[in-house]
Amino acid sequence: FGAYDKYAIKWAYQYFPKVNSLEEDNKISSAFIKESIENNPVCRYGKQQFKTVIDPRSQTEDLGDDAIKATMYGIKNLKYITSNLNNWVKNDDDLRLRQELFISVINQLALYISHVSNNIGGCYLNEIKAGDKLPKYAPLSGKYQKAALNYLFEIYDDLDWLNKNDLRNEMFITGEPATAVKAYLNRLIIPLPLVVSQYEDMGEDNFTSKEAFDMIFDFVWNRKKLTDDDMALQNAYLKEMLRAGEFSGKSVIRLLTEDSSDVFPWMRNDELYTECNNCSDMSPIMGFEFEQASRFASAKATKTDIYAYLMRAKKLIGSRIKNSTGREKAHYQLLDKQLENLFK
Repeated sequence: FGAYDKYAIKWAYQYFPKVNSLEEDNKISSAFIKESIENNPVCRYGKQQFKTVIDPRSQTEDLGDDAIKATMYGIKNLKYITSNLNNWVKNDDDLRLRQELFISVINQLALYISHVSNNIGGCYLNEIKAGDKLPKYAPLSGKYQKAALNYLFEIYDDLDWLNKNDLRNEMFITGEPATAVKAYLNRLIIPLPLVVSQYEDMGEDNFTSKEAFDMIFDFVWNRKKLTDDDMALQNAYLKEMLRAGEFSGKSVIRLLTEDSSDVFPWMRNDELYTECNNCSDMSPIMGFEFEQASRFASAKATKTDIYAYLMRAKKLIGSRIKNSTGREKAHYQLLDKQLENLFK
């Protein structure tokens, strides 16, 4: 029983015997809400966000105020569950229940990953009225955004536990689950500088698109030992950057708003998906209105910035062609050819 419980109960049940109209009641209630939130941010209730998360404090099924720490605990639990499912589940001769539970583990992992990625870019949104002390928009911590991006890199490089377990070898699952999760991460991570660039001028300590571009470039191209997944990562980098710069005919707006279920198709809840697609027509679900935040925001990163990183990658690819052999050399030759064909 915490501070928000006490706040909610008082708001819902406090009786004002001398109040004779809804207008008077609203005035008193509004003053109570304003004072409570200003004195204790825990009393804030964030509006549910559909498809695009702008304020990372208001996410579906997240816990606590530190998405990185919560996800670390969550992944630790998922690893424990995966390693013990065979021992825990009995009377499952056709393995259907265990397969269903294993897919649920992967879905939950994807949800945890999204909680972290939504802390990169965006801002804090506060519903206010004239005269309130809180700002309408407030910047996220630049330090925390960097930590979140670095943690996504750590998750990417620690997914072998999805492939190396006795359970997976007994189920009817083709391919490698870790590769599917990495493909999902590729689509989340690579466009992040464009998201960051929409909000980087909001505060002095904010994360910048250049920092994000540089961190992601180093992560993609400085792999110690090139694996098949690393080759896919580098190929995805070029593909997503070309799309982001509209060099391949797909707009940056489409890129930033695509549904992640296109990459992770089993994640989608059809009922919620339909509701999300119609969210522009929704009535208010809480607060003052269903507000489309950042309606004037535009990415500070330009096609010139994206082109510069593609040329930087092209130069690096050229040097790798000279210093590699066999399949690795063919991989870099293919990447070079893709860029060459687009920038003749």
